[in-house]
Amino acid sequence: MMTEAGEGQINLKLENLADQLREVKDLIIREITDLKNEQIADLRKENERIADDQRRAWDAIRSLEQDRSRSHGSSKVLYTIITAVFTFVGSSAGAVFLTKFFK
Repeated sequence: MMTEAGEGQINLKLENLADQLREVKDLIIREITDLKNEQIADLRKENERIADDQRRAWDAIRSLEQDRSRSHGSSKVLYTIITAVFTFVGSSAGAVFLTKFFK
């Protein structure tokens, strides 16, 4: 059978073990919290980088759309000018023909 001194030592060792387990638990909780904070900071940086990339992509798309619109608009103006010139030349030739034909 155990003596009171032996039981006291066992209780003391159990209490020390419980304290050490609490310290380990607190250390693990602190490490997890630190890792979470680092991961959150990294995710924020990554999110900012992705947002910047997306903004630059949309700027490039808008620029391409504007270039296409300008190109389409200028070709439309050129088409209109050519049509007007051909119409004028055609009507002039028709007028000359009609005047020669009906004289």
